[in-house]
Amino acid sequence: MRKWLAWGALLLVSCTGWSAGRSVVTGSPKASPTGTLTCQLPVYLENGPDWGNGMTGTGFVGFPAGDFIADVAGDMMSPYFGRTYDWAALKWLPVDSYAVAPDGLSYVIPNNSTIEWDLVDARSGTRRALAAMKDWDLASYQKEGIYLVKRGDGSGQPGLWLLDTSTSAIRQVTSQGHWTSFGGGGAWDFTSATLKRLDLESGEVTTWYVSDGRANQLLGHDQAGRPLLALKHSPGTLLFSPTDLFKLAAPGELVKLMSTDGNSQISVPVSDQHGVWFSVGTVIWLYSNGSLHKVATLPSRGEEPAGAAWVQVTGDCSSRSA
Repeated sequence: MRKWLAWGALLLVSCTGWSAGRSVVTGSPKASPTGTLTCQLPVYLENGPDWGNGMTGTGFVGFPAGDFIADVAGDMMSPYFGRTYDWAALKWLPVDSYAVAPDGLSYVIPNNSTIEWDLVDARSGTRRALAAMKDWDLASYQKEGIYLVKRGDGSGQPGLWLLDTSTSAIRQVTSQGHWTSFGGGGAWDFTSATLKRLDLESGEVTTWYVSDGRANQLLGHDQAGRPLLALKHSPGTLLFSPTDLFKLAAPGELVKLMSTDGNSQISVPVSDQHGVWFSVGTVIWLYSNGSLHKVATLPSRGEEPAGAAWVQVTGDCSSRSA
């Protein structure tokens, strides 16, 4: 499941170099906006002490109250490829969000029987084969099609390809780079200590960040497609290490959103019309309009009723009824 790393789509590296930052702006938590939120946020809770008590597994955090309501429908599927709640189909899907079409009407999943990637109608469940799994790894499902990378040792072979979902035709976008994350019309490569952006329309490649030697991770993007980086305080890849969360507002311009003490990890963020949602342990945060808000705290392990060790947001916060 893609929590920190999955299907090669996120990369954690430790390297030396210099920071190309022009400035660092530090954010701070603001008063919670939960009084103005009226939506349900799908989440996945993990590592609770008792899987039968309703406080682990899938469900929704309802706002403005901030209460967790379990939904066992999401627990009935294999978590190997992740979970996403699809508001277009009003159902849980057995994949992470990057394998789901932007309109929510279809998704891509491996078919272990045919050893091919299948395109699945999210509402009906109808499948059709797209490409051989032995040749391709899924990079991202975007409105223009499905981006693929060729399989290979380590981070795979250089280059990026686009599959047309109507014809299954595959064309090469570029022969360079290892493009592992997508957002705002761009693909991102964070290898060799440098974060680069490929403009998917023009083909232009620009450098946005060069490592200062700390372990770093490209977690995702905000609504405009700007990168969200987790930079650890230590130069190694120690999993539980104090970490700073930044947004790159422009090439080299770091905006600090928050810091953690290392006891809990920062989850993969989800961006929607409200802002950027993520969790640290069992605390859910919302970054919106330049401010950071603590919006919910779910029962953690050791509390009553017993809860989870951490939370992953798995979809947009919607006012629709699930």
